[in-house]
Amino acid sequence: MLCEEERKQSQRLNHAKRQHQSRIASPREEGVSTHSAELLPTNPDSAIPTQLEDELAMLRQKAIEEEKELEKRKAKDAFESRWL
Repeated sequence: MLCEEERKQSQRLNHAKRQHQSRIASPREEGVSTHSAELLPTNPDSAIPTQLEDELAMLRQKAIEEEKELEKRKAKDAFESRWL
């Protein structure tokens, strides 16, 4: 009986570790530094650390600026192209 409980506890712990690693991988895919991503708490209901929030906000702002620049470039290219 004790071995069964230890096995279940080990499985729960391994599952929690896998979930945490998965939560860390998501921000890293968005460009967040490994150090900041590792600051994520293991409890998904806990608040996101300020450093990570700031880095995510900066990356989102950069993506918005890049998108605006791309739109400007496309508009300029369309205007400068040959007209019918």
